[in-house]
Amino acid sequence: MKRALFTYLTAQRLMFGGGTKMSRFIIWISVTGMSLGIATMVLVLSVMNGFQRELEERLLGVVPHIKFENADDNPEIVDLLDADSAVMSTTEYFEGFALVHHSESPLPLKLIAMSPDTFMTNRLFRGSVGSDALERLRHLERASLLGVPLAFALGLELGDSFELLFLSRDGGGLVVKSERLVLAGVFELGSEADSSLVLMNIHSRSMEGWSSLGEKGVAAQLRDPSKIESVRTRIEEHLTAADFVPKQSFQDWTEDYGELFRAIKLEKSIMATLLFLILVLASFSIVSGQLMKVGDKRRDIAVLMTFGANRQFVRNIFLLQGLFVGLLSGLFGAVLGIVLTNNANELIALASDFTGYHLLDGSYFLVVPTKIEKYQLLLIGLGAMTLSVWAAYLPASKATRLNVVENLS
Repeated sequence: MKRALFTYLTAQRLMFGGGTKMSRFIIWISVTGMSLGIATMVLVLSVMNGFQRELEERLLGVVPHIKFENADDNPEIVDLLDADSAVMSTTEYFEGFALVHHSESPLPLKLIAMSPDTFMTNRLFRGSVGSDALERLRHLERASLLGVPLAFALGLELGDSFELLFLSRDGGGLVVKSERLVLAGVFELGSEADSSLVLMNIHSRSMEGWSSLGEKGVAAQLRDPSKIESVRTRIEEHLTAADFVPKQSFQDWTEDYGELFRAIKLEKSIMATLLFLILVLASFSIVSGQLMKVGDKRRDIAVLMTFGANRQFVRNIFLLQGLFVGLLSGLFGAVLGIVLTNNANELIALASDFTGYHLLDGSYFLVVPTKIEKYQLLLIGLGAMTLSVWAAYLPASKATRLNVVENLS
């Protein structure tokens, strides 16, 4: 215990004092470089996390996360889904495609019908649709909700009716069927769904009535759509054990949007790797600073060895100094990164004042979304400390190979 305390105190003294001004300056430059690299990683990854979360809510908020086609007459499916803690709600659903007449050309639309309460589980949807529109959707016959851009393009106001064309199954063939719907309200998710989606109440007609127009069944909304892989695995295991639903009837949101989110995840990984290389480059300044420290303290190291200090003790002193650099860099960098993340929109607004161009111009976003993940902060901090200790290993090894006699003279 005393030996460890002495090693710590010696390393601390070398870190904050001792050596030439140049060696101390390089050490603090390395701390600054690592801190800025960590802050950059925290800021960039938090912004990417925020955009991913927003895309999940905007794209996945009003579509079924899990679908069981033609399973609405099978109560065991609903019981199975309700028993899973990851499932937030279950409902009957309909999904189909239709055309709406536009002045220029027919517009292809996707029609989704679920319980109104299921739609309201989405934060963005809940914030853009009023309670009056929800009541009209519940009780008004053929009521529908459209995105603000779509309603504007069609020239519709609340209470107006419009015509949809479906391909309906009639016996062994397909026929075009016309339906008149009423605009009960509008929504604005800030995504392409605003221009291509029609929402209806699943209870506005019987499931037999929906079946001729498209796909129907039982749907589930998850508390966290990103956990779909683990949920899917659990449900498939239950299906196999129950042996009552064919696997091909089970679908999830990844079939429509999986490629997009896999691309986002790959982009995050590439960006994190590139930013980590900044920390690797910053760690080389630790090597320079530590080598200068070893050169400045040759005589002191020789004296310690004369009084019985072994090579492991000397090595640990410089490795601890590298650990100090990592700890300080991790602390300063994390704090700076969190501050920058919390003020990202103010910084972007300040930059736009100088450049005349805003980062979000031409996008669906009004502000830059951010989300700080604690596990990412932990991984970044551990990575910085590992790099710092690794960078200090070469100087520490050199210190253990010093010739005692030559450096005492």
